[in-house]
Parts: sequence; structure tokens; C-alpha cells
Amino acid sequence: MLKRWKHFFFPPVLADDDQSATGYMLNIILLSIIAILVVSSILIYLLRMPANPITMALVGVTIIANIWMLRAVRRGRVNLVGSLLPLEPMMMWIGSVISVGTTRAPVMGILFLPVIMSGLLGTVRTVVLYSGLTLVAMAGLFVAEANGLIRPTQPLTAGLLQAVTYGIIFVITAILLVLVNYSIRLALQRARKNESALAERNQELQALSASLETQVQERTLNAVQARQEAEVARLAIEQQAWVTAGQLRLIEAMSGEQSVAHLAQNVVNQVCRYLDISAAMLYVCERGGEDHSVALHPAAGYAVAIEEAHNYQAGQVYRPGQGVIGQVLIDKRSTLLTGVSPSDLRIHSTLGDTAPRQVLIQPLLDGEQVIGVLELLLLRSLLPHEEQYLRMVNSPSAVALRTALARQQINALLAESQRADKPGRADKPGRADKPGRANDPQAEDASDPEEQAQ
Repeated sequence: MLKRWKHFFFPPVLADDDQSATGYMLNIILLSIIAILVVSSILIYLLRMPANPITMALVGVTIIANIWMLRAVRRGRVNLVGSLLPLEPMMMWIGSVISVGTTRAPVMGILFLPVIMSGLLGTVRTVVLYSGLTLVAMAGLFVAEANGLIRPTQPLTAGLLQAVTYGIIFVITAILLVLVNYSIRLALQRARKNESALAERNQELQALSASLETQVQERTLNAVQARQEAEVARLAIEQQAWVTAGQLRLIEAMSGEQSVAHLAQNVVNQVCRYLDISAAMLYVCERGGEDHSVALHPAAGYAVAIEEAHNYQAGQVYRPGQGVIGQVLIDKRSTLLTGVSPSDLRIHSTLGDTAPRQVLIQPLLDGEQVIGVLELLLLRSLLPHEEQYLRMVNSPSAVALRTALARQQINALLAESQRADKPGRADKPGRADKPGRANDPQAEDASDPEEQAQ
């Protein structure tokens, strides 16, 4: 039972905060009106004041209507109750004026309550509606009194009835002002709460925006890095393909049985054309003599005559340690000369001549053995993939030159052996020196077994 009364008197808690606040104000107003009407009725009865039946009927109807509206508020019909509640003081005001019979009664002070309540609980349309209804009702009452349609039912007294009426008006006005103040404070609290929530939301959005910017920057950086890596990989593949194609061209140029001079010329031509080198020389390492000495002989040149190579003269060779080229025989590694004096080396053409910026001297190695030395006169620095090309063609060129040199030595030994056999055959007596051969036909037909073997 106590729970029921508590549920009846305490304000409802609804799902929406705005409806809960409006329901709180409606609960106070409805309970206050019920209390005022009950207290007024008790005072009228105790003080034995004359009571109009119409007024008492309006009081009873108003109490029942307020109880219904309290139940409606608890069911969540806040907007409906807020729109109907201002109609209650308006009907009480009209009924009281009709029951008193004059517009000069103190009850006329209630006429502003519907407008205030509609502004507090309703919307702009509700305020306009009740303002218009109040003006129409007030004009209708004045016209009715002027035409004698309503007449005073009892003489006007300025005593207790007037005091009670003004007291009711004062209490209702005070309650409305308190509710207005509460509504304003509640609106301010709500505004501050919304402002705080908005600030937090802005911070979250800023953090999210910063996070998104960071992610976009990271993804952009990753995309750029991936694109750069892809570009580097593409260039590496292209360069590797370029190196492999050059290696295949050189192998094709060295294929077949070629002399040392022809093979050396093909090698130096292919390397210079593929690397766009203006001039070059290729030296071949020859080993011979009783002391098995090693020497470098000019074998082929590109845009350089062999006789002009480093002031070459007939019979001049480079031995180990003799000059930069001879030192390569000992070091077995490439040497790059920079800052070459223009007076030392010149690259000639029909329109003029120029000095190389660098000279690259690279040994051609078959394992640890130097087969030849390649001297390149460079007008520019070689790129990394061009240096890789020189490293890749080093061993095939050395193997091909070693094979050509071996073939040349074998041919030379065969030629020398054949030359050594010719004098022995010349010292043997001929068939004409043998006695009896000229007159013996059978002897002419019979051949020397040694000659047959030859």
C-alpha cells in the first residue's frame, strides 16, 4: 500500500531525460492543484462560507481530471498532459466568473495562469492557442455581462472570499515561478552537460582525426616505400637482364675456333660497344722461354692502333711489375686511375680529340691465373650494373683466350714438328739413284715400303 502511494506521489522516471524533467514539473503542478482545491474546499466548509454548486462541481471535476493526468504522466503521456493542463485553470476561471456573475470578482486574476502554464509545459503553438482562447473567453464574459446574460448571484464582499481567492492565485503563481526557475536551472545543467559531452566528443574527434592522419601518413609512406622498392626491384631486374644480355652477346662473339688476335678483337669490340667506351686495349699474357717468363703483349685495340698503345714499339712487352699494367699481373685486381693528365692520353676523332677522365685496368682471370689485361679509357664513371657486367664477362673472356692460346701453341708445335721432319725426307736417296731401276719395269712398279708408309 505504501509503495502504491509512493508511486503515486513521487515523480516518474522515464526513458527520455527531457520527458522525465517535464513529468517532474507536471507531477508537482497536479499535486499542488489537488492540494489547493482540497484545502480551499475544507476552508469553505469550516468557515461556512456560501458555496456555489457550479463552483463545487468544477472543483470535483478538476480533482478527478488531475488524478487521471497523474496516471497518464506515469504512463509516459507527458506531451498530452502538458497540452491539456492549461485548459484546467481556464475552465475554473470561466466557471467561477459565471457562478459569481461578474467580471469584477477577484477570480479574474486567474486568467493569466493558462498562458503561463502553456508556456512552461507546452510549445509555441500551445502558447498561441491558449492566449487566443483566453482573450476570446475574456471578451465573451465582458460582452455577456454587458448584455445582462450573467448577473451577480450574491453581493460582492471584500472579506474572506477575496482573501482566499488571492491566496490561491499567489500560491499557484509561486509554484509556477519555482517551476520556471527549476526549468531554467535544469536547462542550464543540460546545456552544460551537452557542452561537456560536446567537448569530449570534439576531443575524441580530434584524437580520431589525428589517428586517421597518422594512419594516412603511414599508409602513404608505406605506399611510397613499396613503390620505391618496386621501382628498385624493376631497375635491378632490368639491369640484371641487361648484364645477362651483354654476357650472351659476348659469348656468341667468342664462339667457334678463332685465332688469338681475332678473338681478342671481338672481345674488346663487344665490351666497348656494349659499355659505350671510346677507346680500349686488350693485352694477352704469354708464357715462354727457358725461364718460363711471363709478359703482356698488345693483342687488340678499339679506336687505338696496337702500335700506338702506350708508345708501343715492336718487341716491347709489359712484364710483372712494369708500369701499372705490369703491376696488375702481380696484384690480380682491377686498378682505376683518376686525374689522368690530358697530355698523357688522348682519344682522337675526325673533329678533334679529348682526354679520358679515368682509366680502368682490369685483369682477365681464369681462377687465380692472369690470362690477359683489359685497359679501358673512360670519359665517365661506370655505373654499378656496368661494373657488374665487367665482372661477369671476366671469366668467360679469360677461358676463351686461354683456349685460343693453347690452340695456338698446339698449332705452333705441330708446325715445328712438320718442319723438323722435312730435312730427313730430303736426305733419302731417290728412286732414280737405285741401280737397275731405270731398266726394270717391275722395279718401277714396286715401291719402297717406307715410301708407301709415307
